[in-house]
Amino acid sequence: MFNRVLIISLCSVVLLAATAPAQDAKGRVDALIQKLQSGNDADKLAAAVALADLGPDAEPAVPALVTALQAKGEDLRLNAAIALGKIGTPAVAPVAKLLASEVVGDRYYAVWTLGWIGASAKATAPQIIQALADKDEGVRRKAAYTLGRIAAEPKTAIPPLIKLLADPSNDVRQASSDALGKLGTAAVPLLIEALKDDSLSIRIEAARALGNIGSDAKDAVPHLKAVFLNDEKASKDAADSLGKIGKASIPALSEALKNNNAELRTRAVQTLGKIGADAVPILVDALADKNVDVRQSAAAALAPLRISDKLVVLALAHAVHDADQKVRQQCLQGLQMLGTGAKLAAPKLIAALKDSDGPNRLQILFVLQGLGEAEKEILPVAAGLLNDGNVQVRQAAVNLLASQGSAALPQLIMALKDGDMNVRFTAVNAIQRIPGDIKDALPALLPLLKEGQPFQRRNVVLALGRVGPPAVPHLIDVLKDGDAFVRSSAVLALQGVGPDAKKAVPTLSDIALQDANLVTRRNAVSAVASIEPDKLTDLFGKVKKPNAEKVRITA
Repeated sequence: MFNRVLIISLCSVVLLAATAPAQDAKGRVDALIQKLQSGNDADKLAAAVALADLGPDAEPAVPALVTALQAKGEDLRLNAAIALGKIGTPAVAPVAKLLASEVVGDRYYAVWTLGWIGASAKATAPQIIQALADKDEGVRRKAAYTLGRIAAEPKTAIPPLIKLLADPSNDVRQASSDALGKLGTAAVPLLIEALKDDSLSIRIEAARALGNIGSDAKDAVPHLKAVFLNDEKASKDAADSLGKIGKASIPALSEALKNNNAELRTRAVQTLGKIGADAVPILVDALADKNVDVRQSAAAALAPLRISDKLVVLALAHAVHDADQKVRQQCLQGLQMLGTGAKLAAPKLIAALKDSDGPNRLQILFVLQGLGEAEKEILPVAAGLLNDGNVQVRQAAVNLLASQGSAALPQLIMALKDGDMNVRFTAVNAIQRIPGDIKDALPALLPLLKEGQPFQRRNVVLALGRVGPPAVPHLIDVLKDGDAFVRSSAVLALQGVGPDAKKAVPTLSDIALQDANLVTRRNAVSAVASIEPDKLTDLFGKVKKPNAEKVRITA
């Protein structure tokens, strides 16, 4: 008997525990409904947002939300529509009633809400189709959007959507095209017919819709090809759709490359580029087209595909000799992207160095550097580019020389004397990066201490630190520079020289005690510690100023 009572008691507890959350949820929904019906504007909006978060659990709020869908405030109507969309099936019938409203806004939000509900609202398709003829542009647009989302029967939905492709509103036509794309292969036959319509807008939107369907619209390729080749005003849209259909369009586009119209050939090449790897053989052939725009488009399409096939590499390398600079640059860019995968191009690139202009030679050098080939060619050619009339070419040549290590030091020293200040300071940075002894650069570096901005002179000072002991007297002079940034750099440079910079210790000690810049003073203490640590005790004893606590801590 006791066991039986215990079991009954336990069951009661479990039932209470299970029903408590449900009661809490119901209470919350009831409270939100109350706010939605009688709260101020902010309360109503917050209630609609909260009900949307509850999703299907907010079903009891459907009547209140449908009322909110007819409110004056756009924010409230929008959030009520979102909430009803998340509730789903229970909201379909009440919302659908608003499609007959005389108020445009009611019809607009009703049709949009049914679109958010999705396939569960399929039964409303006849009413949505009627809304395609609504006098309001916004309602027509949302009706087209909704037909693409509620899994409407293609047989009944497609004809009115195709008719809508002639709508005066571009937005409505676009929405109809998008909806037809969502309806898939069932729409293809009627869209093919629409490509022959007398209305330009219908032909254009039909082409776009076929493109939205994608590869499933392959049966439309011959018809799109006809539009592409023969319908000047719809040609671009037909080309875009052929590109979206993909591989099945390649034969049609390949045939278009035989057309006498260079503009059509260019467009065909651009479309093949969008198709990608499958179109590579045809794009390679297009590099030899007699028209420069076609060749440019072919090079631009091949470059980002990064295909290291022998055919592609050799074709790009051959086109480096093209008469047009843009073609050459695009091909070189493509080879550079391939990196070591373009090694087969090295012999042709080396040969091209002899008869190319400065910018072209420079880009060839960068490609060769990426290939890891022809290192012996890079130094002499890059050195020759230091005489180029283009400042940017000379700057880039300096950076390329920096990658050649100490062997390039003589050429970089020459660049320190270039007529352009930017080239000179680029050479300073390059010299800092090369390994080994750079003391031969000292005479050419010194004049640059009086040029440029403080950040540029700082780089000269750091390069002098790399020179080592021969630069110490000059670095001591820089410790008196009027710019704290430059002085601090000289301190760091001397610290890098180490014990060979002992002559600088008295001046560094003065800086540690007197410089106006706290960071420079602390750096000077660290420099003394690196150069002559025995002097630290003396220095510590002299740091007495009340504001010198951090300097004393550093010491």
